[in-house]
Amino acid sequence: MIIGIGGSASGSGKTTMAEELLKALRRRAEGDFGVIKFTKTEIYTSVVTDDDTLFEEGKDTARMLKAGARGAVWVRSPGGGELSEALGVALQNLFGGRQPLRGVIVEGNSAIELLKPDIVIFMGGPCFKSGAEGVLRLADVVYRPQGAHDIPEAPDAARKNAFFCGDIRACVGAVLKLIDEREGKGSSLSS
Repeated sequence: MIIGIGGSASGSGKTTMAEELLKALRRRAEGDFGVIKFTKTEIYTSVVTDDDTLFEEGKDTARMLKAGARGAVWVRSPGGGELSEALGVALQNLFGGRQPLRGVIVEGNSAIELLKPDIVIFMGGPCFKSGAEGVLRLADVVYRPQGAHDIPEAPDAARKNAFFCGDIRACVGAVLKLIDEREGKGSSLSS
């Protein structure tokens, strides 16, 4: 299972959502999740897998690993074909590891648009950057806290069924229900 976390802009709470979701998944003890952190760069692509970098204090990957991720890969790329190839390497690195993973949480809009995750979370924030609409259209869960920038209407039919929440815990609960639903373990989630 791949779960994507995208957002309206930097600072929208993507990493915080990943941390809370990882903690909830660990409490359920139904399998381990790895993480892929995507960062857009201007001119180069890299796939970072070394623990010294991933566990460096202040890095989003360190926060997610401390929250319970069983592996992390940091992908940096300007996008396009290079990003597609880098994401393939990242997935192979995580799923080819010593511990079998139940799934992967992917953070970053461009990565989500390429991978088309099973579940997509969209984090609204104080501003809305150009290009975020693509991930919003894919969203199953939309976090819209008080004071968030207006989230544009997306004409996509799938968006009409998105669950909107203004609290991280409610969003995590909605994602857990969607996981159960998609794996045939629970009832459907209503908006």
